[in-house]
Amino acid sequence: INGEIMGSEVKISSKTLPEIYLKVFGTYPLKYVEVLAYDFTSQSWREVKKITPPSNQVELKFTDQNFSGRCLYYLRLEQKNKVAGRVTRAWSSPIWVEAE
Repeated sequence: INGEIMGSEVKISSKTLPEIYLKVFGTYPLKYVEVLAYDFTSQSWREVKKITPPSNQVELKFTDQNFSGRCLYYLRLEQKNKVAGRVTRAWSSPIWVEAE
């Protein structure tokens, strides 16, 4: 988010929005990739973006138009395959974002 990596605490200007950049490579085709945010103002989770890529990789940049001033973001995904009968999922470490 805004050039910072997973696990970061990011402060942004109150006049800007978080710019989210993601790049994902799966070992099999991806069922979905989604960015979730915990909004500390409303104390609730929301889906920021969810996509269904046509392959095992995706690269995307966008802004969170609903940023409230203080959020925790993370990415999660699911692949189309199963391993030993289990769904294959992955998720990122969170990034904390606060407007100054």
